[in-house]
Amino acid sequence: MPRLHSCRWSAAALVPRNMQQSGGCPGAEFRDGLSMHEKRPEPKLIDQLPRRPIRTDTDKMITKFMTEITARFNPFSACAKPARLFLTLLPPNARTSGTNISTTLLPRASTEPSSIAVKFKDGKELEFNTGKITIKGLVEEMDRHSRKLQKKADLTD
Repeated sequence: MPRLHSCRWSAAALVPRNMQQSGGCPGAEFRDGLSMHEKRPEPKLIDQLPRRPIRTDTDKMITKFMTEITARFNPFSACAKPARLFLTLLPPNARTSGTNISTTLLPRASTEPSSIAVKFKDGKELEFNTGKITIKGLVEEMDRHSRKLQKKADLTD
């Protein structure tokens, strides 16, 4: 192990080299060593490319065949997250297109589990405890039945 020598430190030794060259004026130089008046280099080509939004499976949901949606959740509970996200995935015109949406907010101290119930045009009703299912699983279940109804509608047309 090399032996460390003791030496005396001066105030000039503690000032970064780029500040010593610029006269020690704080703020005259930035981390990259350029003064505020010098032109920055152009960003790399990769930084100039447009970024695509991250596509997830929950971006779109088939809501055309849903007739009634009932959500009951405690907004302060962590297990209510799938219910809240499910409601955000509904299109803005869902109510005007004939879907009845009812939301019940449970009190903070409530021990009742959060749930989502959905009725479809064929009469099938799906009910989920959102404490036991993720938003991805919830959307997959809704889309699975909606695709069945879509195939049935395509065959009758």
